[in-house]
Amino acid sequence: QLLSGLSAQEKGARGLKSVKEHRLLNRTSCTSVPGVDDADEWRTTLAAMQGLGFASAEIECINDVVAALLLLGDVGVGADKSANVHGDSVAALDGGIASVGRISSLLGVDNAAFAAALTSIKVRETVNTMTVDAATKNRDAVLASMYSRLFDRIVQRINGAGGGEDDESFKSIGVLDIFGFEIFKVN
Repeated sequence: QLLSGLSAQEKGARGLKSVKEHRLLNRTSCTSVPGVDDADEWRTTLAAMQGLGFASAEIECINDVVAALLLLGDVGVGADKSANVHGDSVAALDGGIASVGRISSLLGVDNAAFAAALTSIKVRETVNTMTVDAATKNRDAVLASMYSRLFDRIVQRINGAGGGEDDESFKSIGVLDIFGFEIFKVN
């Protein structure tokens, strides 16, 4: 929905491409649902967020984090041809440090530190470069953790829009996300 709903300028500013060009979204041949207008669904989501009191800056921040997640999913991890540790290939980001530049910018973090965090581990003062397999798993774990934190923050924010817990009318939501249920006419 985000990729269908954002303007070309908004997508370009975030480095986003079409659904079929992002690894996290193109793992299957099903990238759209017949009869569902993703751009319209995006407008509905935005209206709901605004109705719940999300500020424009908050919505932009959420969009930036989602964009960063999509771009992080596209970052490849390969072998550093100049290094070899005990027969294992040492990890390097495909495209080098520049491959995470836009992601770092969207997240507001230091580019070099972010790139290093994806391919190495620091214990006390010693920095060890990960193997390709470990760095790939690390990238995916960072991605999953960021997604989980964003999701939890949005749910927390929605719950907070209904009033405080001290309020007698306080209501909260829980979300059960079962793949495919969003397609039902009634769910």
